[in-house]
Amino acid sequence: MQRNFLKTFFVTLIGLSISAPLFAQQDEDTEFEPVPRPAKLIDVVEFDPTLSLVLPAEIEPSLKAVLTLQVGGLLVELPVAEGQPVSEGDLIAKVDSTELENTYNTAITELADAEDEYNRAEQLFESNTISRVSLDRAERELDIAQLALDTSRKQLEDATLLAPFDGVISEVNVEQFQTVSAATAVVNLQSLDNYEAFVSVPASSIANSAEVEIVETTLVLDVAPLLEIPAQFKYIAPQADPSTQTYEVRFEFEPPEGLIVLPGMSGEMRATATVPVAEDASIVDVPLSAIMFDGSETFVWRVEPDAMTVSRIPITVGEAVGEYLPVTAGLAVGDTIVAAGASYLAEGQEIRRWED
Repeated sequence: MQRNFLKTFFVTLIGLSISAPLFAQQDEDTEFEPVPRPAKLIDVVEFDPTLSLVLPAEIEPSLKAVLTLQVGGLLVELPVAEGQPVSEGDLIAKVDSTELENTYNTAITELADAEDEYNRAEQLFESNTISRVSLDRAERELDIAQLALDTSRKQLEDATLLAPFDGVISEVNVEQFQTVSAATAVVNLQSLDNYEAFVSVPASSIANSAEVEIVETTLVLDVAPLLEIPAQFKYIAPQADPSTQTYEVRFEFEPPEGLIVLPGMSGEMRATATVPVAEDASIVDVPLSAIMFDGSETFVWRVEPDAMTVSRIPITVGEAVGEYLPVTAGLAVGDTIVAAGASYLAEGQEIRRWED
């Protein structure tokens, strides 16, 4: 999965228009002479299988949770504040547990009575003083008492809210001495050291992506543009966002020492990858702006250097990432082609080099 999602798609340039050569208009007795059309030219170079991809990223903590109390009551303890770091097991909040403690103590007493009653019934049954039905009734009462004790103990424990992991309090949603109901959001807790960067990749890119091998992924935050932070691929969402038709891809990273990373920060996720190329393949790089398509054939305009005229050359292109496409047939390293202005050329037309 990781090898496929980072491959972006390319839009094929469609359209071919032919324009008549420009003529220098003089008086009626003067012959028209075609003026060479200016065109930006480039020399074809060997294809580089190393690809670079840059996508905007946003930052979120790896762990985040909304902590709630499982029982309601008067909030008597709330020893935390927003921005406060906490460790696993630290007290976050506690409701008044006086009634719950009374219920728990009563359950302890009732369980002890039920145990005594069962022991006495067991002795009487062994001496044939009571029936089996009476012994079974005493056993059921013992089970009920044990269940009541377990329930009251759990409710008493639920009256206290503890931090489930090391982190920082990002938001406090209640106030001390406020009466809260069960499942009320008390605080928001997020991890302090581990963060995630997520990017959005178009659905069409993933669907049309070619096989690539990811060499390295790094994160560059806007607050530290000169610092590259190593990042590891975590997962890609199994479904696209219905409104944007993009897939969310997440990376994990640890902030370097001395750099404060906060949720909501933005940056760039940079990936370096390679495209598999056959050993005997002859592939060259051609910019997207030079490639034309007339509905049935993909081609470029190759320049005859001596005559400075152009010829239409059919080519076979592959897929890649960036502003260049690999051409697997039709061109060779060192050929000169028209890189800009190709839409206005015709076979054999004379051109002149246009300089920036």
